[in-house]
Amino acid sequence: MDLCYGEGRHSRWFAKKGLHVVGVDLSQTLLRIAKSKPMDHIRCREDFDYVVTLFCKF
Repeated sequence: MDLCYGEGRHSRWFAKKGLHVVGVDLSQTLLRIAKSKPMDHIRCREDFDYVVTLFCKF
């Protein structure tokens, strides 16, 4: 899971490496931008092996 997904920049890199990625973000604007870029849509599972948040502060 890519927490604070933004435009999906990091998730696209993970996906190119063969990982299944789910992105989560509160910004509807950034999610719309992310959806307009090429990336497979992966269905969400109940658990994740890793959760990352890169270059983001809470």
